[in-house]
Amino acid sequence: MTKYTIRLAKISDIDEITNLYNDVTDYLEKHTNYACWVKDVYPVRETALNGLDSKNLYVLESDEKIAASVILNEIQPEAYSNLSWNIEATGKEVLVIHTLCVHPSFYGKGLASILIDFTEDLARQIAAKTIRFDTHTGNLPATKLYLKKGYKFIGETPLNLDYDIEDSFKCFEKII
Repeated sequence: MTKYTIRLAKISDIDEITNLYNDVTDYLEKHTNYACWVKDVYPVRETALNGLDSKNLYVLESDEKIAASVILNEIQPEAYSNLSWNIEATGKEVLVIHTLCVHPSFYGKGLASILIDFTEDLARQIAAKTIRFDTHTGNLPATKLYLKKGYKFIGETPLNLDYDIEDSFKCFEKII
């Protein structure tokens, strides 16, 4: 059984995380771009640096290689206010999943599920009431995984992103 370690990212990880983002977007461009991520637009090095600066960028390592990453914080997109969530929660009561990604060479190994489990454990540790996230409406693998993990579909909303993609996102929640 492969051993995985999840930890806060360090400045020395930024190049490898940037490469992770680029490898994922390259893969998505050649296959089905479920996430609708765009290389050199989102996610990018600045995405990782912002997560590092706020101490909410986590990496999942396998054999000393970063196989996946996620940003976890309380920042809810403004469009979330358009939805009827299952629980009233604000600020630190909410843990939001951002930019969860797995390197293509690790696809099919359950790493996204491991990061979701980690997120739920972290939410309990910090006494968050709920976990929220959004994914592009076409991201069928993510939708399937989160529903399997007990997340509830809340609704769809545009996020008013600054780049040219179909701007409709499914939002999910799990009460902790």
